[in-house]
Amino acid sequence: MGKIEDYLDKLGFDNSQGSEIIRQALYCILEKDTDIFVLKDIVKELSNKLNIKEANIERKMRLQIEKVFLYGNLEILHKEFEFISEEMGRPSNKEFLATIAEKIRIAD
Repeated sequence: MGKIEDYLDKLGFDNSQGSEIIRQALYCILEKDTDIFVLKDIVKELSNKLNIKEANIERKMRLQIEKVFLYGNLEILHKEFEFISEEMGRPSNKEFLATIAEKIRIAD
């Protein structure tokens, strides 16, 4: 699924572990082919697969999303994520994953 990598690259993601976790989470979501997913289930699946604690999975996702919303392609980010929280300055992990999965599905 090169579409996930291409899309994340366009937003400004790098090759860090946080980016890889987000890629893997998107693979899990898109494989299930459903609009509804429980983030805890995805985190648990990735924790088992990557041998990383669940709390660290969520933290690495959050930190990577924060980094992209600070240094990534802001023009595209603000176009794609119109609902960015004023308090956080970025979408939540679940909002981010759901939006990206939806955009990739629409592009197919």
